[in-house]
Amino acid sequence: MIGRNFVKFGKIFGIETGLSLNWFLMFIIFVVSLTPYTAQILGLSQAAAVGCTVLTVLLVYASILAHEFGHALTARAFGIETQRITLHLFGGVAMLNGEPERPRDEFWITVAGPAVSFVLAGVFGLAWVAGHSAGLAGPLTYITGYVAAMNLFLAVFNCLPGFPMDGGRIVRSTLWAITDNYLLATRIASWGGMGVGGLLLAWAVFELTSGDVTAGIIRVLFGFFLISLARQSYQQAKIIAPFRGKKVRDFMRPIRAVVPPGALLSDVVEDYLRPMQMDQLPVIDGERLLGCVSARDIETHEPRQWPWMRASEVMKPYGAQNVIDPDEDAIKALHRFGRHGQHSFAVFKGRQLLGHIVDRDFARHMQVSKAGSPADA
Repeated sequence: MIGRNFVKFGKIFGIETGLSLNWFLMFIIFVVSLTPYTAQILGLSQAAAVGCTVLTVLLVYASILAHEFGHALTARAFGIETQRITLHLFGGVAMLNGEPERPRDEFWITVAGPAVSFVLAGVFGLAWVAGHSAGLAGPLTYITGYVAAMNLFLAVFNCLPGFPMDGGRIVRSTLWAITDNYLLATRIASWGGMGVGGLLLAWAVFELTSGDVTAGIIRVLFGFFLISLARQSYQQAKIIAPFRGKKVRDFMRPIRAVVPPGALLSDVVEDYLRPMQMDQLPVIDGERLLGCVSARDIETHEPRQWPWMRASEVMKPYGAQNVIDPDEDAIKALHRFGRHGQHSFAVFKGRQLLGHIVDRDFARHMQVSKAGSPADA
């Protein structure tokens, strides 16, 4: 299924997995640049070399996918789910639905990726040795040897101290544990990311002047990409830093209004949702909670129908998509706002409705924290 800049090919371990559209560009570049080398080494025809190269490249990207699942499944063990894993122009990324709460959590989530790559390098390396020992030199040993080498490169390169690569995250988790200052650790690690990006640009200049144009262009793009990503990651860290260690209950609003089941939709919109800038409110009859009425459900009906329809006709039971636990981590709640496109969630403890959290309260907390923090040097 093709979505916006994303080709989904299914769920693996319950995690949506797919390809960024720019992945296809890198796939073509990879195959075109590697095919002549494959044909020369193996003495194959052009068609056979293309087939062998395509299989090799697919195995390399499958290894990258396994690397990202190393991160994702370890994060799950620490209570952090993964929204999506995407293979893109420069590799892959696991989009987590939260952030590690402790330095050691981030450390283990991070090292799991390179650990998978090292294991795969060993497995394909043993297959390469076995192939040679059995006298099977040819496409089999070429493919296993190349994939083993690429996994080793992937593991080692990712361990460079360039945030937000794995090595940079290991640096951050270590500094975070030493200083107990998440934002300072992120800032220092991001400097490492910009430094590694600068070295890649220098390497690219050397390759371009040496005549290796394709490799030089790829490293130029990746160098700028890493520098930009390091800056963006630090800015994102600044956004979430005020919420570290906080829970949903710290931002919870009491229930200030309830909607009677007989209220007309026009009154619900004009007297409740708009003035309170909420996108859902509970529908209560006496002391009995019937469900909730939301702006999204009301908007499925024509505005001319609103003066004649009642809340009881459009209300729905509270579901997992619009409720949240008071003890949930505030950063996870922040991610949920962005993921679901909602402005508020109902806070439930078991079956008891306690209140609401609203995105404006999170934004106000960010502004206050920003005003009270020193400016960046």
